[in-house]
Amino acid sequence: MPHRLVIALVLSAALLAGGARAAAPTVTFVVMADGTLAVESGGQTVNAASPILTLPAGAYQVVITDEASDVDDPVHMLEVSGPGVALSTDLQGGDDKTELYSETFAPQASYVFRDADIPALRAVTFQTSATSVAPTTTMTAAPSPSTGRTSNDGVVGAAAKRLLRGTLHATVRVSGAVALTTKAGLPAGRLVAGRYLVQLDDLDRSAGARLVSPTARVTQLSGAGFTGSRSVTIALVAGRWSYMSAPGGAVRHFTVVAS
Repeated sequence: MPHRLVIALVLSAALLAGGARAAAPTVTFVVMADGTLAVESGGQTVNAASPILTLPAGAYQVVITDEASDVDDPVHMLEVSGPGVALSTDLQGGDDKTELYSETFAPQASYVFRDADIPALRAVTFQTSATSVAPTTTMTAAPSPSTGRTSNDGVVGAAAKRLLRGTLHATVRVSGAVALTTKAGLPAGRLVAGRYLVQLDDLDRSAGARLVSPTARVTQLSGAGFTGSRSVTIALVAGRWSYMSAPGGAVRHFTVVAS
């Protein structure tokens, strides 16, 4: 499936509840078909050779996607970093190469999109203005009356299920200790594979939190210098996962089983 269509489906899935709602605008970080890095927002596409893109500060839906052909595409470690933001993904955790996050960009700040594993790919820098972005109002269709019949899920329904397997809560306490619990408040112990929304509350400016996959890939939930809340969508594959404070700290584990 073309990755632009995947992005549209995933964003549509986030609005399936119905009615009018305020939605954060979208900024997309792309590995282009030619292998170069680019940033897209508001109809603009910029790369390392373009003039620096300036975005209003504030909350955004962040999409990270890879449009390069699977045949020649190496494994990436894509990072978006700057004040209050420390995203890192290899896009290897799911069945497509698109992931969705929620991030807040600070005013009058500079951010970098780069590939940590392939420094030869030129990084793209963008900046924020002092102006805050306004959410957009999106109308979604009201549910159709029931016909008493069932049918297979459409592609948008499938995307919604993949996005909303469950919710986890990660907390970095003032002491620096990290806790990971289910929506019911129980410690994460045994989970079913799929995409989860991880809601993070970081109370310690000197420590952050990270998840480590069964293949030792690291997802940085937050880093030193960040306090506040953010939400990250992550695909949990079957195996033994770890979570810990960053840097250092006690390591705890949970198990993900195949669905």
